[in-house]
Amino acid sequence: ENKVQEQVLEQINLIHQIISKESEVNKFMTSPIIPYKDKTNIINILLKKIKAVPIVQRFLQLLILHSHTANLAKIVQAYE
Repeated sequence: ENKVQEQVLEQINLIHQIISKESEVNKFMTSPIIPYKDKTNIINILLKKIKAVPIVQRFLQLLILHSHTANLAKIVQAYE
């Protein structure tokens, strides 16, 4: 169980770093006018590249669905 928790934290943190360091990706992911489908397409590409576990995939899709991607930094801090 600890291994899974560490893996989840590592992957969520990595996605957060990618989004926060790339200003265009950050604007895209936090913009309310970008459709859910477009955001999930981008996240799915990133998730495949890092070989994310299914729980991370579902979690990030849920954040996108409910327009909470701007809160990812706070979520990472709280999870640590």
